[in-house]
Amino acid sequence: MPPKRKSASASNAGPSPLTQSPRSKRLRAEVNGTENTNPNIFETVLNLLYDLKDEDEPERDIATEFLKLPSKKLYPDYYELIESPISINEIKNKVTGKKYLSNDDFLKDFKLMSSNASTFNDPDSDIAVDCNVIYKFVESKLKEIQLQQEKAAEIELTRPQKTPKVILKSPKLEKTSETQVAKKSDFASKDFSSSLQQVWKAVVDFKVRRVQFALPFMDLVDGEEYPDYYTVVEKGMAFNEVKNKIQAGQYKNGIDGVEAFKSDILLIIQNAKTPKYWTVLWISNIR
Repeated sequence: MPPKRKSASASNAGPSPLTQSPRSKRLRAEVNGTENTNPNIFETVLNLLYDLKDEDEPERDIATEFLKLPSKKLYPDYYELIESPISINEIKNKVTGKKYLSNDDFLKDFKLMSSNASTFNDPDSDIAVDCNVIYKFVESKLKEIQLQQEKAAEIELTRPQKTPKVILKSPKLEKTSETQVAKKSDFASKDFSSSLQQVWKAVVDFKVRRVQFALPFMDLVDGEEYPDYYTVVEKGMAFNEVKNKIQAGQYKNGIDGVEAFKSDILLIIQNAKTPKYWTVLWISNIR
């Protein structure tokens, strides 16, 4: 993000290549393809940002000047004036490190970058205008992608899905009443954990159009971070919780265990239908 205002120490370095006269701009994003398979909304927005072009100069990438911080050697006064320097590379590193807890946190850093550009440069200068356009672009893309994902989630919730069924065949019983009683007793107390593990895997791995629907429901929502969730959902449940219970032998008590397994799976589905669940889920899964 090389600034355009010359510092005293940089005056001998010759005229800055960024010195341009103010002018209005019309911008467009040229993005190859519309399908995005990146599950991280922030990475998606950054990828779109890298392709943001100036319509008046189609070969010029708007983001280029803001990828790195200004040189401390050429622009020492920038670091005296700007309290919190930031560039796209710093933002990218924070995304990689999962430092952003919300869309607003992510957007605030672009607002800061725009504010820094306007503070150090003339607010009407090209570099300040470009940075503000980047901020507006990121803001609009965040809203656009979030709406797309929310609509997709609503559609999938209302679409009937084929779910794996547990089919348990009782062993062939002898005709004598004593044997029949014994066999029923054995069946009622049989450990079906191995079969339930297979059912669990089939449900978790189930995909439609390469979308793994169980992924957002693998872990419990953190009650400390999102206390409002448990005012709406009476009891939390997640697929990893079910897996842990299988491994701990909590479903091994025959038919009762199968019914308990079934109840926990249905609880996950019921919780997912709670409207407020999606607000919490959206925030927790973009971390």
